[in-house]
Amino acid sequence: VTDFLVELFGPADPMEGFGDTVRVRAILDEGAARLAESDVRPDLRARMMASLAEVYRNLGLREDAENLFRQVLALQRDVHGPQAPEIAETLVLLAETLHGMRAYEEAEPLFVEALLIHRRLGTEPLGTTGTLQGMARVQRDLGRPDSAESLLNQVLSIRRDRLGQDHFQTLWAELDLAYALRGRGETDSARALYEWVIPKLRLHEDSTPRLLPSALNNLAFLHMREGRPDEAEPLYREAIEIERRGGNVPNVLLLMNNLAGVLDDQGDPDGAEEVLREGIRVAESYWPEGDAELGQRYATLAGFFMLKGAHSSAEPWLLRALDEFREAYPDGHSRVSYSQVQLADCLVAMGRQE
Repeated sequence: VTDFLVELFGPADPMEGFGDTVRVRAILDEGAARLAESDVRPDLRARMMASLAEVYRNLGLREDAENLFRQVLALQRDVHGPQAPEIAETLVLLAETLHGMRAYEEAEPLFVEALLIHRRLGTEPLGTTGTLQGMARVQRDLGRPDSAESLLNQVLSIRRDRLGQDHFQTLWAELDLAYALRGRGETDSARALYEWVIPKLRLHEDSTPRLLPSALNNLAFLHMREGRPDEAEPLYREAIEIERRGGNVPNVLLLMNNLAGVLDDQGDPDGAEEVLREGIRVAESYWPEGDAELGQRYATLAGFFMLKGAHSSAEPWLLRALDEFREAYPDGHSRVSYSQVQLADCLVAMGRQE
């Protein structure tokens, strides 16, 4: 498996074109095509395909990851039969991918099947907690906070006993519990839990680079909702810095949008505008021209200007957004149509009905 991946990525300088998802995707597509035609032993081929699927998912290419995980699952069923730990693992990966696509009802039975396999195989309790935690997230997002909380309490009971309360996997489940509590309207309990977990996560930052920014973002959200933007701002800034160091550009941009909202609420529209413009510079260094993500960045800044009544400032950004969406999507796509409506509204507001 390692030799194949080294051969696949080896010719490329890992620092060259960093962030070029088009280039990386082309390499992944080549690898997937080569695997489909290879005579590698089926169980090894399934492992290689699963590795590529995880890279697709980490790049945000979830549809490609879903397709490949489904191929892996079919191959594993042929090789191992219906009950095997490899199948349970792939079911969870596929379910997590679907969850990321907000296909919660599709993800739920996959988690259930994985749990049934673990129980039939007699997997020790700690080995099932990842599946239980994934199921809890699905229950939460399906609007079942009581079920989510019950599952998370099972996870926490096992991890606290086996790993200790300060282990990063235990803290990860605590974060999910805080999110579930927030969904039930128990904001005081959720905030207290975030404030307890975050200092502990700072000690684990190198090994859990994704958990701390998420926790900071969620606590900042609570502060914003409760009218404390001054407490939210430093949390967003800390989260942005961590994600920058990790090279997670989509998360950086999401957090920048949140920070811009905080600054605007604090009466600093100039600061908010500068953050949005910086987000555009970051996006332009990451995505190629004609990518819908660039169009979204331009549309976000245009929307900011529209809300301020600065229609003449919004117009050029709406035009740039429309150009990106037209290049990214076919004629008649809803995103193109909506962008055209936004531009028309802007022009009407400036008295240019023609």
